[in-house]
Amino acid sequence: MKREFFEREILKRNLTFTDLAKSVGVSRQMISSLITCQNDPSWVLAQKLAKYFEVPAEQLFTITKEEELMPTPTKKLYDVDEFRREVLNNKISKSTVYAKIKTGEIKAVKIGRKPFIPAWFVEELLTSRNI
Repeated sequence: MKREFFEREILKRNLTFTDLAKSVGVSRQMISSLITCQNDPSWVLAQKLAKYFEVPAEQLFTITKEEELMPTPTKKLYDVDEFRREVLNNKISKSTVYAKIKTGEIKAVKIGRKPFIPAWFVEELLTSRNI
């Protein structure tokens, strides 16, 4: 599954896992397990997700040669405390991180009520150092 695609689309469309789950008729836990690569979707679910995002299912769930060669990150999502400690070296307060998430300056995916910062955003942040 193309994790970055789902994370970006969920952020871009301002969705929660619950919203997406309701739209395709599965549980929030199923969406979470798909995005964290703990489960593979059924053919029917893959088709529903493809229809929802208006892309071919193959685009969502096939791996290209380039992706096969890419190293898999060991850390996929950071909670706010981990993000502050491991990425920002505690240079920004927790309340400031939450405020930046709220304004969209820091990208986050909500699981339940708790925001998590995706690894792709951390990589972009470390590359640009714009925080």
